[in-house]
Amino acid sequence: MPANLPEERAQDLYVARSVIDDTPGERVVLGLADLVRYLADPAADLTQQQWQVCRENPRLKADYERLKSRLLVAELPVAAAAAQGELNERKFAGGFLRMRPSAVPGQVYLILTLEPTIAAPRMLMIEGKNGEVARIALPPPDADGTMLVIQDTARNEADARAIRLLRDPTSCGVLLS
Repeated sequence: MPANLPEERAQDLYVARSVIDDTPGERVVLGLADLVRYLADPAADLTQQQWQVCRENPRLKADYERLKSRLLVAELPVAAAAAQGELNERKFAGGFLRMRPSAVPGQVYLILTLEPTIAAPRMLMIEGKNGEVARIALPPPDADGTMLVIQDTARNEADARAIRLLRDPTSCGVLLS
């Protein structure tokens, strides 16, 4: 009987794999192209399941971080430990970001001012300490290096999340090209 052990093991593995393949369920597909699209196109999105796969799969997580670093224009670090309450401004190497209320209830002006030495980013991505992410498409800067984006926190859940994360001193962000 010991002579059949490898064949029996192979048969058991084949049956187990066949059962897994035949089990109904949704497979989460996430590849490098999805990550590139997500980081380069503000309109592209990842599902909650894809985010989970990205965070749990070491190879995909490393690819994501590597892609993000290649597109990096500037970083918005976690606010200084002395910061208390919600932020209305964030300084970073290469510029600063201000949030000002609009005359229209629920709208917030996001004003990003860049130094002339920094390349114009196309997207602002903010990450909360709990893993929550928000992205904001950025317009080209004006002649003074300023970008203005109006966020409608009353009518748009994504805008509200972005402003909430930007005001949170424990969140960080990146400007991506």
